[in-house]
Amino acid sequence: YRYLGVNAEHEPLPNMGERFYAVYYDIDDFMKEKKKTTEILDNVPAGLSIFVKKDKRAALLYANSQFYLVHHVSSKSWKEHHEDPFSFVLPSDLPALQEKINGLRHEEGCDENIVYRVTGDDGSPHWMNSRVRFGFFNGSSPAFFVSSLCIDKQVQAEKRKELDAQMYENATKDSRLIVW
Repeated sequence: YRYLGVNAEHEPLPNMGERFYAVYYDIDDFMKEKKKTTEILDNVPAGLSIFVKKDKRAALLYANSQFYLVHHVSSKSWKEHHEDPFSFVLPSDLPALQEKINGLRHEEGCDENIVYRVTGDDGSPHWMNSRVRFGFFNGSSPAFFVSSLCIDKQVQAEKRKELDAQMYENATKDSRLIVW
């Protein structure tokens, strides 16, 4: 089997009916390269996506399979419930996230690191760290490349470290130890 593209045109003919023209072209190599690229992107250990920003709203243009995994949602759930990508962000994190996104400049090399929480399909909040970079204009709307990671384990480790430091401080204070 081969992939073929077709460009068809229609011409009405007076008193004779219609005429159709079709030009077929081979797009097999293009489709094979596209499949290879998709396989590569799906194996990157981060959620990769492209969002388009229009009228202070965002729309998902592309997402690799890891995007859904790191955000703790299925692609089906995303399509059914998250037409607005901000709908899964915790309400308390939404104003800061929108402020950062609205402040993104539409220039090459402009990027922003954004930390926020989302509600996964399991109903639990999950910490996300996304690196957002301006990519290109999709018509008149800016499009951004996004690389996302779930940082739940990092946040838990930082909280444990803070708790350990507080326990140490309390123990030295209660014992009246002098530590230098």
